Amino acid sequence: MCFRKFLDISCLNKKLYIIFMNNPITDLDFFTQLIPKTLSYYNKKEIDSVQEFSLGLLDRLYKSNISLKLLLQNIDSTPELEFSAGIIVRAMILDILIGLSFYKLLKDNLSKGLSNEEFKNLVQEFCNKILADGLDNLAQSLKMAKDFGYINSHQLKAIYDNISINHKRFLKLNLENGAIPESKYGRGDSPTTLFKKLASDSAMKKIAGIYDLYLFYSKYDHFGILYFETRNITIEEKKSRLFKAIGFFRNHCANLYDILERVSQKDKFIGSQLKIVEDYLK
Repeated sequence: MCFRKFLDISCLNKKLYIIFMNNPITDLDFFTQLIPKTLSYYNKKEIDSVQEFSLGLLDRLYKSNISLKLLLQNIDSTPELEFSAGIIVRAMILDILIGLSFYKLLKDNLSKGLSNEEFKNLVQEFCNKILADGLDNLAQSLKMAKDFGYINSHQLKAIYDNISINHKRFLKLNLENGAIPESKYGRGDSPTTLFKKLASDSAMKKIAGIYDLYLFYSKYDHFGILYFETRNITIEEKKSRLFKAIGFFRNHCANLYDILERVSQKDKFIGSQLKIVEDYLK
């Protein structure tokens, strides 16, 4: 793993805040044609945590775009489909905030003169924490299932041991023998914390504004009185928000390919894929 010592935050701002004139279907088609080639290229290859982080987010972007395209193609005839599109977009905006947090990690540390090994440990720690998020909740949820009689102690032990074997690299050393699996990385940052870290950085404050879209679509995902406010918004206004959010996907895609290219030891294929994304953004 070797990181290029160049990062231009102004370039990221420019990419993110370009005028979104593209037809969103054009964007979605671009992603769904490009990303599978990359996922296929890495299939069955040994990858590190940073590559796993980037490829996982690309896989989610690809699958979300397939669904969004189907929804957008029918949204004029069936406006109610916008609700499902909003649920998908909320998940993607959180992915974007996570990707931007990795970018901030690079920005904050590339100029510190760290050795390649120190930098490798830093970024892998970040990615491992993201990848391990949810393991503690899963373990506690399974214990609750046993406490309420949905599974027995023997079944719980078998599931815990399976988790400990399959995800050993993320867990503390109390493995197997029925011990509760416990992540050694703790919980990942909440969406609010991700936003605060980005917004407190003067160079990334503008980019952090995407959190406003996240809050809007949170009204869709969490039922409450604020949900009813969304029903009074016209479909044209809702489509405008959707199109803006999909425009942000371009930057997210470019960011993930940039990460892959940085850690892929001058891999020509990944370099060519990054160039395709960068050319598309021009």
